[in-house]
Amino acid sequence: MTSTSTPDIRLTIALCGPAERLQHETSVPASMTVSGLKEQLFKTLAGRPHTSGQTLYHLGRILENNEVIGQICNVPNMESHTFYISIQNHSWVERSPQGIQVAAPSTVQTTLHPHQLISPGEVRTRIDPRNERAPLSYIHWLHYNALRALLGYPSYTVSNPSGRPMEVHKQEAINFYTWSNVKWPTIFEKEQELYTTPREIGQGVQYADLEGR
Repeated sequence: MTSTSTPDIRLTIALCGPAERLQHETSVPASMTVSGLKEQLFKTLAGRPHTSGQTLYHLGRILENNEVIGQICNVPNMESHTFYISIQNHSWVERSPQGIQVAAPSTVQTTLHPHQLISPGEVRTRIDPRNERAPLSYIHWLHYNALRALLGYPSYTVSNPSGRPMEVHKQEAINFYTWSNVKWPTIFEKEQELYTTPREIGQGVQYADLEGR
């Protein structure tokens, strides 16, 4: 029996500094997880940032440790892929490379109404304590897949983002919109049609008001 191995995936890990973008080139097995990639970067990246201080991004989305690189990079005719990384200042085992912009420590900030610039009526300037998780993470996933569609990528998600089913994230988003006195956009119910329709690379998607307004 003849077995065929999946070719390694070429990655560019981009670290954005204040003056220039520092890049690290590597190749990893398609079966490697994000956690495994962080372990590799800990061993090979200049300054050896500890895995606990690394945050990896793809198309503006934070990657979870259990995601598989081959699934994230499931794009035909693409020879190399770019991930972005931020690194906490305390995570460098050795001296950080010159020009690296370290991630600032998180601070508690007031979260504003998501549509404060376009919605009429009172602007609420805090999130209901009953819904303090990440009420807009589901919307983030929709926009992430919109970007993938725009680039001709197949749609992609994980079964339990942040350890919870996607439907739970969706319900939290609906609850947040309800609490904020904002109507749930009809377009958000069309994600399957938007993101599963076959497209040529670069064809993209078009947002439309389905109610004729």
